[in-house]
Amino acid sequence: MKNSGKKIITFFAALFIVVLSFAANTLTVEQRAQKQMEKMNAVCALNAQQQAQVKQLYVDVINKQTSEKADREQLKKADKVKLNAAPVKREANPARKEFRESVKTILTAEQLAKWNAANQKKK
Repeated sequence: MKNSGKKIITFFAALFIVVLSFAANTLTVEQRAQKQMEKMNAVCALNAQQQAQVKQLYVDVINKQTSEKADREQLKKADKVKLNAAPVKREANPARKEFRESVKTILTAEQLAKWNAANQKKK
């Protein structure tokens, strides 16, 4: 009896820790944008104005992606349209292109070269 009680307590303690870890990893849009901007800042050494502009770009992109994802989920639930990977992928490319074009207007030529080099390393 004592042993099974310890197992139950251990199980619920582990479950509580897992739930807390998932809750702690949930970031707001602003936090996600800040994190992405900080990554870019580490590569490109952005000034304060550029940081604000890039962060706003990330906020816009994250909101757009979240909205598009919610729309796709609604369509799936309504079962009105059968979604496949190809159309979804084609829709995502213009958003990335738009983001990259916007970043090009914010960064200097030197910063842009650093950013492109860092992106090439990721691939």
